[in-house]
Amino acid sequence: MTPSMPVPAKSAYKNCSQVTAAGKGPIRRGEPGWADWLDHDGDGVACFPRKR
Repeated sequence: MTPSMPVPAKSAYKNCSQVTAAGKGPIRRGEPGWADWLDHDGDGVACFPRKR
């Protein structure tokens, strides 16, 4: 796996609530809106939908 390129803060989601509100999630490293701070466990996948 190659390291991700930094994403400009203006194009990244601030938090997973924004990801969910946009109808996205999970998002993966390299996809639009990705930011390292969204990936809490460092596996390259962030903002999983909550189970109901």
